[in-house]
Amino acid sequence: MEHALGTWGQPALTEWPYDPEADPEGIIPDSAGTPPWHLADLTPVPLNPDAILNALVRGQVPMVMIEVRDSFYLPAGRDELDHLAAEEKFYGNHAVVVVAAATRAEQSWYLIRNSWGEDWGSNGYAWVSAGYLESTLVDAAVLESTTPDT
Repeated sequence: MEHALGTWGQPALTEWPYDPEADPEGIIPDSAGTPPWHLADLTPVPLNPDAILNALVRGQVPMVMIEVRDSFYLPAGRDELDHLAAEEKFYGNHAVVVVAAATRAEQSWYLIRNSWGEDWGSNGYAWVSAGYLESTLVDAAVLESTTPDT
């Protein structure tokens, strides 16, 4: 995650919106320009939900890389990921942003924003339990600064 954001950067969503029909190995749309886009300096966060909560409390925005498994492919309108079934297939890793946290029935929950568009979860957002997050967490960092397009 740090290498990708520090080397290639991230174009604005308005310049390169999510397209579920796009070939992941396809051509970068003209609207996105050419890399490097907005480069980022990241500070690693320990790989546990409490450290991610602490970053939110400090006013930072944690970015996490999680394993994508069957349950992550939410149908539109479903906005909660609570646990993994043992037989779920692994598809790869994916970065999302943690934007909020809450406690419900004495369990911690984290609101994530996905880049897959408004048809994923509830308008692109979903609540994940601390257990789900901990079992799929691969990497975590907070954004320290960005460099505008050059």
